[in-house]
Amino acid sequence: MRYELFTALDLAGEPPRHPSEFDRLLKTAPAERPRTFLVDEAQWLNGEAFEYFRYLWDEPSTQLAIIFVGAARAATPCCAAVPCRLSP
Repeated sequence: MRYELFTALDLAGEPPRHPSEFDRLLKTAPAERPRTFLVDEAQWLNGEAFEYFRYLWDEPSTQLAIIFVGAARAATPCCAAVPCRLSP
Protein backbone atom coordinates (compact mmCIF):
# COMPACT_ATOMS: atom_id res chain seq x y z
CA MET A 1 0.00 0.00 0.00
CA ARG A 2 2.90 2.37 0.68
CA TYR A 3 4.04 2.11 -2.93
CA GLU A 4 0.52 2.76 -4.21
CA LEU A 5 0.27 5.92 -2.08
CA PHE A 6 3.73 7.02 -3.24
CA THR A 7 2.56 6.68 -6.84
CA ALA A 8 -0.85 8.30 -6.23
CA LEU A 9 0.80 11.30 -4.56
CA ASP A 10 3.15 11.62 -7.55
CA LEU A 11 6.15 11.98 -5.26
CA ALA A 12 9.52 12.65 -6.84
CA GLY A 13 12.43 10.26 -6.76
CA GLU A 14 12.64 6.60 -5.95
CA PRO A 15 10.39 4.98 -3.35
CA PRO A 16 12.20 4.44 -0.03
CA ARG A 17 13.42 0.93 0.70
CA HIS A 18 12.66 0.82 4.43
CA PRO A 19 9.14 1.05 5.88
CA SER A 20 10.13 3.70 8.44
CA GLU A 21 11.53 5.97 5.70
CA PHE A 22 8.42 5.34 3.61
CA ASP A 23 6.16 6.22 6.55
CA ARG A 24 8.05 9.44 7.23
CA LEU A 25 7.74 10.46 3.58
CA LEU A 26 4.02 9.60 3.41
CA LYS A 27 3.36 11.63 6.57
CA THR A 28 5.35 14.62 5.29
CA ALA A 29 3.76 14.88 1.82
CA PRO A 30 0.19 15.58 3.06
CA ALA A 31 1.58 18.24 5.41
CA GLU A 32 2.89 20.33 2.50
CA ARG A 33 -0.59 21.11 1.12
CA PRO A 34 -4.13 19.81 1.62
CA ARG A 35 -4.75 16.41 0.10
CA THR A 36 -7.75 14.13 -0.27
CA PHE A 37 -7.40 10.38 -0.55
CA LEU A 38 -10.35 8.72 -2.27
CA VAL A 39 -10.23 5.02 -1.55
CA ASP A 40 -12.57 3.09 -3.83
CA GLU A 41 -13.57 -0.54 -3.20
CA ALA A 42 -12.94 0.03 0.53
CA GLN A 43 -14.89 -3.12 1.38
CA TRP A 44 -11.86 -5.11 0.25
CA LEU A 45 -9.44 -3.43 2.67
CA ASN A 46 -8.43 -5.36 5.74
CA GLY A 47 -8.16 -3.93 9.25
CA GLU A 48 -4.43 -3.34 8.84
CA ALA A 49 -5.03 -1.14 5.79
CA PHE A 50 -7.65 0.93 7.65
CA GLU A 51 -5.25 1.31 10.55
CA TYR A 52 -2.50 2.52 8.20
CA PHE A 53 -4.77 5.20 6.76
CA ARG A 54 -5.68 6.18 10.31
CA TYR A 55 -1.97 6.30 11.21
CA LEU A 56 -1.36 8.79 8.38
CA TRP A 57 -4.49 10.80 9.21
CA ASP A 58 -3.59 11.03 12.92
CA GLU A 59 -0.41 12.97 12.18
CA PRO A 60 -1.12 16.50 13.52
CA SER A 61 0.74 18.25 10.71
CA THR A 62 -1.14 16.59 7.85
CA GLN A 63 -3.85 18.37 5.92
CA LEU A 64 -5.51 15.14 4.95
CA ALA A 65 -9.04 14.02 4.25
CA ILE A 66 -9.77 10.37 3.52
CA ILE A 67 -12.96 9.24 1.80
CA PHE A 68 -13.75 5.52 1.78
CA VAL A 69 -16.16 4.33 -0.91
CA GLY A 70 -17.44 0.80 -0.88
CA ALA A 71 -20.31 -1.61 -0.59
CA ALA A 72 -22.31 -2.07 2.60
CA ARG A 73 -19.78 -4.69 3.68
CA ALA A 74 -17.28 -1.84 4.28
CA ALA A 75 -18.84 -1.05 7.68
CA THR A 76 -16.77 -3.52 9.69
CA PRO A 77 -15.78 -3.40 13.36
CA CYS A 78 -12.29 -2.14 12.43
CA CYS A 79 -13.67 1.15 11.18
CA ALA A 80 -16.61 1.29 13.61
CA ALA A 81 -14.08 2.19 16.33
CA VAL A 82 -13.40 5.49 14.57
CA PRO A 83 -16.02 8.08 15.57
CA CYS A 84 -17.89 9.45 12.57
CA ARG A 85 -19.97 12.57 12.22
CA LEU A 86 -22.26 12.76 9.26
CA SER A 87 -23.96 15.97 8.21
CA PRO A 88 -27.69 15.76 7.45
